[in-house]
Amino acid sequence: MATIKLKKASASRLYSRLNSYTRQNPLYNTLKEFGRIMKSHFLLTYYDDAELRQRIEKLLNRVELSNKLAKAIFFANNQEIQNAKRRLIALFMLNPPGNSVF
Repeated sequence: MATIKLKKASASRLYSRLNSYTRQNPLYNTLKEFGRIMKSHFLLTYYDDAELRQRIEKLLNRVELSNKLAKAIFFANNQEIQNAKRRLIALFMLNPPGNSVF
């Protein structure tokens, strides 16, 4: 981890080297367990923090809305956008995802 932080080696290079070792390698097992700790910590924080859950849900809703918009635009029947899809596009234009540029 220190070599990644100090930019002595890239994460992808470290990962590929660890994958070439056997699964019994102590460093491989340590990093795998560290990943489990980080995941467990996030899950406990997620369950405990209502504001975090709301922020994540809001972002997921934005992504879902943009996916529906893309589907409405690129897969319209006979090159025509139906009424429901027009309402969806209007809604999207009123509340675009944070990284959209119009």
